[in-house]
Amino acid sequence: MKITFGEYELVHSGVLIEIKDNPIKIVLPDEIEGDYSFLINFESNSEIKEPKTNIKRIDRFTLKIDFINFTNFQGGGNTNLIELGTLKNRPLYFNYRIFDLPTAGKSILFNFYIREHENGEQ
Repeated sequence: MKITFGEYELVHSGVLIEIKDNPIKIVLPDEIEGDYSFLINFESNSEIKEPKTNIKRIDRFTLKIDFINFTNFQGGGNTNLIELGTLKNRPLYFNYRIFDLPTAGKSILFNFYIREHENGEQ
């Protein structure tokens, strides 16, 4: 199956349900550049008033994504695609929505997209 949104191609989509505040690891295989890993954490910070997403590069193949203050959050996420780097030498983007079921954990709906090259090549 191949799904496209204009110039963007969906490479992975999923729904994850957090288990006991354990970090989540997603690995996107890439036989050209090397597999790309994403470490996802949900955190609380009383010094920050609004929900916030922090993305930090750990190394060439690993990004850490911290979702801060998403407790009791009932559906929201990014409004523009987040560019993460490249996958298979193509620009890689991320889109997410988060929902929290109090005392039962958070759920994240997510999509990873790659974009066609400027000249339309793949």
